[in-house]
Amino acid sequence: MASFTVYDRAGKSVGTYEIASTDLAPRINKQLLHDAVVMYQANERQGTHRTKTRGEVAGSTKKMYRQKGTGNARAGSRRSGIRRGGGHILAIRPRDYSYQRKRGIARVAEYEEMY
Repeated sequence: MASFTVYDRAGKSVGTYEIASTDLAPRINKQLLHDAVVMYQANERQGTHRTKTRGEVAGSTKKMYRQKGTGNARAGSRRSGIRRGGGHILAIRPRDYSYQRKRGIARVAEYEEMY
């Protein structure tokens, strides 16, 4: 049982209102509650992570050594993603993780609870 204070326009307390928690929700839909928490946490994420690609890393684009005859594997620039100090192959970019729950999901959950 929850008790709420009722105020008039002037801000004075004029009484209290009692309501049972079962009046608000007869039973809790665990999946709906889980979805709401996950959505809240996703909306709180900042999403400002960022790494450099091979085009943004400082360094020369010159070929390190000739293609054939050295006995080494073929190699391009020093900024390649497989070399130390090179750029990331699949660079992380800033993104917005937030999303909104579909309105119909809550309605479906309410309908299922009635029957």
